[in-house]
Amino acid sequence: MGPEGAAERESYIPSVLALMARVLTLPCITVAAINGHAFGAGAQLSLAHDYRVMRTGRGYWCMPEVTMGAPLHPGMTAIIQARLPHQSAHEVIATGTRYGAEAACERRIVDHVAPEADVLPKAIGIAQSYAARAHPAMAVLKRGMYPQVLEALSRGMGDVVVLDGIAAQ
Repeated sequence: MGPEGAAERESYIPSVLALMARVLTLPCITVAAINGHAFGAGAQLSLAHDYRVMRTGRGYWCMPEVTMGAPLHPGMTAIIQARLPHQSAHEVIATGTRYGAEAACERRIVDHVAPEADVLPKAIGIAQSYAARAHPAMAVLKRGMYPQVLEALSRGMGDVVVLDGIAAQ
């Protein structure tokens, strides 16, 4: 990675990690409406939501870092491990599989699938059904559920070490 890429990574990644932490701990139920591709940080951001609705027939959910030879920040790994079943988390990170909506639902990466026209209404409907539970206490409850994820998301880029061209946490 050249100096421009390293500088971009140093500023971009922390802002993405902060956004994931913020969404993960919002004092209300959040629902990601995935109406196309969700790759890398977009896929991880979807995991920060309480529920995910993905469009059928078009788009993939994927963590392509293994095929790119790129590292994951410890916070990115932590959110995947916290929000997905163990075997799904392993498969997502180790294989770089591209999941269509139905496969993502089978692997419990997303909670619901819907045709394009129904993705947003379905997501809004789920959020509305929980709206009365929005309360500052929910943020405290969510922080209590994910302390290790929040700690990992707060780590600096120095926690991603590259040895002989191979990144390690």
